[in-house]
Amino acid sequence: MLLPGVSGEAATAARFAGHWTERTKSAAGSIVGQRIYEVRDVRPPDGVPGAVRQAGESDRDVVVEWVRGFHVAVGEKGGDVDELVDRRLPAGHLWLWEDRQAVSIAALSEPAADVVRVQAVYTPPEHRRHGYASACVAELSSSALADGHRCIHYTDLGNPTSNSIYREIGYGAVSEGLTYSFT
Repeated sequence: MLLPGVSGEAATAARFAGHWTERTKSAAGSIVGQRIYEVRDVRPPDGVPGAVRQAGESDRDVVVEWVRGFHVAVGEKGGDVDELVDRRLPAGHLWLWEDRQAVSIAALSEPAADVVRVQAVYTPPEHRRHGYASACVAELSSSALADGHRCIHYTDLGNPTSNSIYREIGYGAVSEGLTYSFT
């Protein structure tokens, strides 16, 4: 059986990758380092104009465009973005921050063991540096906590901007994860 790779808590993923490569006589390369954050007390940014709203079917085109933009920005081989949006949009997982128009997007996962994940946070370049994504994440996180869920987020260890933004709104580091690819 061939596996494309492994993702997980850093020490566990490294241990698994080591054992796997020994048994299969293959190689492994670390491709992504992530930090897992959790928020318990949200500190929303001050003075960000606009409000969050659930994305609807009429938003589909912009949502597809921005999810593709997110995948490009984080270096993901996004798969079928249309299928992903067509599945998550009616499920109510996609949210937009609006300031006279949609300016930022974020997704909120279904709860699993009372944990929800804020993900796919993206602001197009022309709308950046106004706090829209921070405000959107803060609002979604507050809502998740109010519903009795734990709220987490993964960031790329190599992206100092996203790591600092989440800390500013109350997220604290919980763990670090690694992804290895097998060749």
